[in-house]
Amino acid sequence: MTRFGGKVAVLTGAASGIGRATAIRLAAEGATVIGLDIDETGLAGTGEAAGSMDAIVCDVADRAACHAAVEQVVADHGRLDVFGNIAGIARSQHVP
Repeated sequence: MTRFGGKVAVLTGAASGIGRATAIRLAAEGATVIGLDIDETGLAGTGEAAGSMDAIVCDVADRAACHAAVEQVVADHGRLDVFGNIAGIARSQHVP
């Protein structure tokens, strides 16, 4: 499929879970995918599974790092067509 052919997509949380699945799917549908995550090893695994994905290690809680990542994408690819803010944090403790 090439539904996203020629599109540049940035996905946060691309190292695992829904972000990983979305990266793999968009790459399969022709997008140029750039994955952002704090987990460098996980990003590498997603890139392998997707067949092709650029990776930027980025803490999405750091506003300056996010701005720098987007600026890097635009500098490298000339534009940004899709942005998926998928990163999430799960805590396994009781919330009162």
